[in-house]
Amino acid sequence: MLWFSALYFGFAVLTASLARLLARFGYGRVLDTRTLPPGQLQREIGESLVSILVSGFGLLAPWGMLKPGWARLAPDLSFACSRR
Repeated sequence: MLWFSALYFGFAVLTASLARLLARFGYGRVLDTRTLPPGQLQREIGESLVSILVSGFGLLAPWGMLKPGWARLAPDLSFACSRR
């Protein structure tokens, strides 16, 4: 989960920094000048955390199936796909 959190929020910071940098050079403009409704930022951060949890679970579920032997990896993908 830490990897997805760092990736998600790292790119958010990178994007915000790039937008500010480009604005200093006169590129881009503000699309919506309205103020945020109360609680919108917290709601969006919460939804981002849920997205991180879903992504993390998507990584852990296959690993959790490999550990007890419920699933296995094909040693040669082309062989496994042609053997129907």
